[in-house]
Amino acid sequence: MKIREVSKDLSYQVFDLCNELKLVKREFEISNQLKRSSTSVAANIEESQAAESKKDFIHKLRISRKECLESIYWLQLVKDKIETNSDVTPLINEYKKLSFMIWRITVNSK
Repeated sequence: MKIREVSKDLSYQVFDLCNELKLVKREFEISNQLKRSSTSVAANIEESQAAESKKDFIHKLRISRKECLESIYWLQLVKDKIETNSDVTPLINEYKKLSFMIWRITVNSK
């Protein structure tokens, strides 16, 4: 699976989790932060595809990786502090894998 597809699929999964957080748990702040960071991962990967230079490409991917790490933070917070119907551990693991994939691409692009 390509990095663009992985990031978009993760965004969709996070959307479902955020809907549960809002509707069932009435948790809005964490849900909004998580939704912003997870969609930013995919958006910056998409933006990197139209980069104006190699430097710009790497920069967009680095931003994407930072957002990936932020998403892991919010997911970990949900896992530790909010009881949900969803197991967020697989999402955390997928974001860790995605973060590594992004890192590898940036290293190999230099």
